[in-house]
Amino acid sequence: MVPKTVFFPRQSLLTGCILGALAIPGAALATPAMDSAANAALMAGGVDLSATRDERMGWFRDAKFGMFIHWGVYAMWEGQYQGNDTPRYAEWIWNNGRIPADEYIEMGNQFNPVNYDPKAWAEMAEQAGMTYMVITAKHHDGWALWDTPTSDWGVKDTPWGKDLLGPLKDAATDAGLRFGFYYSQSLDWGNQGDEGGVHWDKSYTEYGPDKSTWPERLEQYHAEIARPQVEELTTRYGDLDIFWWDMPKSITDDQGQQLADILWGNQPHIVSNGRLTGRNNAIDFGDFDTHEQSIPAVPQLDSYWESCMTMNHTWGWRVSDHDWKSTTTLIHNLTGVVAKGGNYLLNIGPKPDGSFPQASIDRLHEIGLWMDVNGEAIHGTEATPFLFQQAFNGAVTQRKHDEGTTLYLHVYDWPSDGELRVLGVGNDKLSAYLLADDKRSALTVNRDDKGVTIAVGGDAPDPHSSTVVLEVKGELDIFEVGGVMTAEGMILRALDSQYDGAVYESWDNSLSNWTADQGPATWSVDFNEPGRYAIEMLHGNLEDAQMALSLGEYQTELFLPATADLRMGRKHRTPVIVGELEVLKGGEQTLSLIPTEDSGELHFSELTVKHLPDALQRPDGNITLNALSADYAGQSEVRRGARHLLEGQKETFNWMSTITRQAGHFDAVIRYQSEQAQQLAIYVGEQRYDFTLPATGAFVEPLDIHLGQLNLSESGATPIRMEVTAKDTMDFYGIELYEANFFAAAQAEGQQLSTQFPIARAAYSHVDNGQHPQAYFADKVLDGNSETRWRPNIKKVKQRWFEIDQGEAVNIKTITTEITAPKRNAKLLEQLTLTVRYQDAKGQWQTLATLPVLKANEGFSVDKAARLWRFEFSEQRGNFSVRRVEMTQ
Repeated sequence: MVPKTVFFPRQSLLTGCILGALAIPGAALATPAMDSAANAALMAGGVDLSATRDERMGWFRDAKFGMFIHWGVYAMWEGQYQGNDTPRYAEWIWNNGRIPADEYIEMGNQFNPVNYDPKAWAEMAEQAGMTYMVITAKHHDGWALWDTPTSDWGVKDTPWGKDLLGPLKDAATDAGLRFGFYYSQSLDWGNQGDEGGVHWDKSYTEYGPDKSTWPERLEQYHAEIARPQVEELTTRYGDLDIFWWDMPKSITDDQGQQLADILWGNQPHIVSNGRLTGRNNAIDFGDFDTHEQSIPAVPQLDSYWESCMTMNHTWGWRVSDHDWKSTTTLIHNLTGVVAKGGNYLLNIGPKPDGSFPQASIDRLHEIGLWMDVNGEAIHGTEATPFLFQQAFNGAVTQRKHDEGTTLYLHVYDWPSDGELRVLGVGNDKLSAYLLADDKRSALTVNRDDKGVTIAVGGDAPDPHSSTVVLEVKGELDIFEVGGVMTAEGMILRALDSQYDGAVYESWDNSLSNWTADQGPATWSVDFNEPGRYAIEMLHGNLEDAQMALSLGEYQTELFLPATADLRMGRKHRTPVIVGELEVLKGGEQTLSLIPTEDSGELHFSELTVKHLPDALQRPDGNITLNALSADYAGQSEVRRGARHLLEGQKETFNWMSTITRQAGHFDAVIRYQSEQAQQLAIYVGEQRYDFTLPATGAFVEPLDIHLGQLNLSESGATPIRMEVTAKDTMDFYGIELYEANFFAAAQAEGQQLSTQFPIARAAYSHVDNGQHPQAYFADKVLDGNSETRWRPNIKKVKQRWFEIDQGEAVNIKTITTEITAPKRNAKLLEQLTLTVRYQDAKGQWQTLATLPVLKANEGFSVDKAARLWRFEFSEQRGNFSVRRVEMTQ
């Protein structure tokens, strides 16, 4: 889905969305307001959808958390065709893999999910705190999960041969879950739906080259497949709660109306998402909006909505996608969505045998444990009342009652000093307790002119998100305040800034296409005392850029690295440290973010002023010596969170480490980037340690190099000093001191606390071709595993090269590659050549051999000693993969 993007000046956004919600306290939060067009009579199946919407949506408004299930024939392919991962989502494999129809249909005819246990599915959903389920009755491949008489393309003609939907509906009802179906109403490859059906296989498609005949073919599909199947789904399974349309494509107004009449004529109480019709249609039948793979940056209070998201990077099962979101991330997503007024629909992609992936099971279980304690703060709650600022680093939900309001403070970063600062609360009659505390022991609450401070104690009740309950007597009083430094830092959003000339975009809370001629963004800020801080930014720009930051008389430059997505990685939002701030005096003052001629065109969403970490021993026994937190008097700039050291300048970094638990030996791991080898000295007290750092290569990503052991023999404070005179330039991030037993245990368990050579680096291409952001560097070997194969960017043929770094000079006798291409690109391998180069002792690249790829796959002699090896490909266009490189010593 392409998001609907609306541009607002800040004032009109606040007036139209947020101030409207505040005009009648609580009303818009409980029931999102619809505009006049939406409130006009909208008929379907004899039901006035506008008039009945709030009543029908009652359960959905309170549900908050549901399970999405993507399952079908595509699961049998496991995201791979002819041994290669297909691009993008796994459930699109028939299309994206351009698989011939007879092969795909034959695979479907073998479907036999012997481990399908609908009762177990429903129980896992219920135990995770989910309240509703949605399953793909038919996805874009057209394969039906029930025994429809409309088509032979479905479960009935398989070894399983039984309806998959009815048993799951019954199990969901038994578990107390609401239930509904996903249905792809127009895009249907197997049944010759929209967009030419299986257009890549001319022997199968019923669409001819004359596109003027396609509307007639689409109507035939709707008459013979879509409308009869929706009739079946809405009459065969009793009462349904939700219907989830997808991909309207070329659907006409009449076709949309006919499907809506069937749906609400048979299920007058059902709710539906807004994808039955599309942007080109006159009528939107949707009861709620869909945010696919994204969470709005700010609360959305003017409509019902749902955020549907995957656990890894694909909806259907992909055997090679092991990049699972952590339980912490999933819980933060859940609380963040609910706090902004939506529901969270979390996807599971079952395996072809009907079982859930173990990683999904584990996360559902862990979420369930969290919901057992914190479910009260999710189900039946309303969106945050903090509409003008982020009150602290976390999320807020609320529950109104006769005596006042219960605020649930979902705290992501537990304050190290045990004092939770909550900005913008103006009430006096307050009490607080921890939701995890069965005794509900009272916490001390103090109020000042900026908000309240709650004495929550030193240890977080939960490692993912802890809930502090703040009870407010009487009408809730929330006021706008920002720019206050708390234990978690100071968060300055684009929404909260004052600006003149820039354009605010509500979709991702950003000043969009921001350039130098549009002027600065400013905030009123309040620092308690002078000090140094790191500046972290969430931004989007396609090339490296610079901005200026000023605070009073102080001004500094910020260096913004290029991001792979101008829209700030809508699905992978990652902030970056871009500079540092020197606060010369405490008190209220103005902070300005200023685009310059070197800024280019960028999107800016959020800036965080962060405390620099102390060199204090943590509970795990380890110590972080951050480059930015060192006592440092040099002139180096901050880039990507590192000190950018210039050639010939002697630099000294000082830390006062504090041993609170266990003195002794620590394994030191340094993070840095440098194209030249570097010499440095580390002093622990008066004891000196000398180290040589190898060059990391011409890549922006750093290495984590294990230096050896340092002896911190005494408890208490110990001074640590690092001295280095850079050769060329060096980016220094910091040093991690791992307690020796901790380091040894981690190594024994296979954890990589430092870089393990050899490593593979690729230029501007995916090293793992799942749904990952663009990667420049991968700390892994090309070993034949589908996770680590390298697929070059075919649009940038001159950048089709990668390197293998052995870590030190190694004499290589032979090299054997495994380079493959999809069947349709088989001729490409006959044309493709590979040039192998190595870097000599002087740092110069020398050509070793140029040979056909097919010859390289057979293996060839080398007998050369080098550390760095580069593999470059000729410029023939086409899709190929490097699965393995075997370098024999």
